[in-house]
Amino acid sequence: MEEKLSKIKKKLDKFSKKILDQFDKYIISIALLPPPNLDQEMKLDQNNAQEMKQKIDELKNKHNIVVVVDDSDSKEAESIELNKKINTIINKIGQEIDKDFSIQTILISELWQSCLEGRREFVDILAVSAVIYDKWLLNTLKVTNLHKYLVLQKFEKYIVSYVLSGSLVTGKANKKSDIDIWIIVDDTDVKRMPRYELKEKLSVIIHQMSFEAAEKTGVKTPINIQTYLLSDFWEGLRDANPIYFTLLRDGISLYDRGLFLPWKQLLKKGKIKPSKEAIEQLMHVGQGFLDRAENKLKEIAVEDFFWAIHSPSQAALMLMGLTPPAPSETVKLMEEIFVKKEKLLEKKYLDTLKNVLKIRKSIEHGEIKKVSGQEIQKLLNDSKEYLERIKLLYKEIENIKEKENITDLFDTTTSLTRDILKLSGIKKIKEEDILKTFEEELINTGQIKKNLFTKLKYIFENKNRTLTADIISKIKNNFSDLFKEFIDFIEKKKGKDLDQIKINVISKNKSGVINIFDQNIFILFLEDNKNQTVLKAKLNKNGGFDKTEKSNIEEYEKQVDSFQIKNKPKINKEFIESLEKLFGENTQIYFN
Repeated sequence: MEEKLSKIKKKLDKFSKKILDQFDKYIISIALLPPPNLDQEMKLDQNNAQEMKQKIDELKNKHNIVVVVDDSDSKEAESIELNKKINTIINKIGQEIDKDFSIQTILISELWQSCLEGRREFVDILAVSAVIYDKWLLNTLKVTNLHKYLVLQKFEKYIVSYVLSGSLVTGKANKKSDIDIWIIVDDTDVKRMPRYELKEKLSVIIHQMSFEAAEKTGVKTPINIQTYLLSDFWEGLRDANPIYFTLLRDGISLYDRGLFLPWKQLLKKGKIKPSKEAIEQLMHVGQGFLDRAENKLKEIAVEDFFWAIHSPSQAALMLMGLTPPAPSETVKLMEEIFVKKEKLLEKKYLDTLKNVLKIRKSIEHGEIKKVSGQEIQKLLNDSKEYLERIKLLYKEIENIKEKENITDLFDTTTSLTRDILKLSGIKKIKEEDILKTFEEELINTGQIKKNLFTKLKYIFENKNRTLTADIISKIKNNFSDLFKEFIDFIEKKKGKDLDQIKINVISKNKSGVINIFDQNIFILFLEDNKNQTVLKAKLNKNGGFDKTEKSNIEEYEKQVDSFQIKNKPKINKEFIESLEKLFGENTQIYFN
């Protein structure tokens, strides 16, 4: 690898300089990748040995280069367009310098996404690549991959997740940024020693390994490692600890035993929510710190002022449906949501929050050495005023949310009722006729229980009335009972419809399920009882199908959700011949 690099170093330097002149703002790293495993390539395809030998001869002369592009400040569509533009120009430059340059550009978001999906092979390759140019990524991967290997080699039994976090993965890294690593340790089956003793012992050894990894890779960037017990981490999420939410939201797993990604997905979908008690607790935390602050005229008081106004601010944002933000994001969100969008908070209170955060940072960075009693008194007065205002804001948000929840409940009830009627063949119906039609078509025919109609009627009758606390409570209880029954009815109805358009196919080498949605066909091939491949096709005039194209499970599920059976599918000779071409000899067809 070193010999290969030395021969083409001048060309690589020329290539690097040219693309950096044009795209320095976007390029994070440029690396020469290790050569592919050519012997393995030969073993994989013995039937086409001559063709493979020719291919391998070509690969031997190729210089595989990867360019990592920063799209952290771009939206998804913008990122794709940016990568296309840069990739086209970079490949042109590369071919002008050396025809054997094989160049691949990859977005940093794609790299992190592959880690979250458990595809970390490319990260491992980057970690052992030759560095041509690097802002921070390659050095980070080199040292973290080696450290991860050392940790797992000794403690794999206990390690649940090894996660990279901080500014390096949020797109805010610079030359001074540290490498932030957090490791979750499984303490659920520890019997020989106390849990915290286990954490302490592992933490010490893991930190020592970070120095070993830094020495071997020559990476001087400081590595900050936080070790958490699995049980403590889950409690932190339940209690709405902002640190744990931030780590879970922004972290990228470099190793995981199947917990980190599900947690991250649940958080993204809003399934991990702080309890009402946790929100209320954050509201009261502010007052506790404020009481302490009144007795202090030292620098420590500034820390108390910060938490006194920051915690209730987080509570207000959480009540609006957001997860606890990092301190640096709180001011931005308070301004966007409460000052500009909802117009519930005056700008002067936002200035108070900004000022306290600024003073806190200045003390941390050593820019402010002393705080006078006069400044402390002003902070105290401003914080008191801020806290009282946030308490009023909290009540206003509660009232707004209560109204929104009831409105959503009414809309959901109407929507579900219409969906059930549509499944029963009634597509268009006026709102004032919904109840009557529902009773005639579904209650009187015995498809849905009569007691549920009483609850449905109560919700509809109170939709446009002034609601008291008792009525709201009864509406919520009725909706809870209705929701489960209605969803079960819809699922069973759709399941029956789906069974009527489903065909099972088995052949000598393949098996799968065919779903015929009018003119559209979806083919789900089965391997080890799991859906591995999804194809789709269209019926032709003769009743068969010619071409198939790749699809995915998401597109199939979207078709299922929108499908309503009109006619049972008709199977003819042409359709069966199409199946035989697709599945091969000895094709057997089974109908539900």
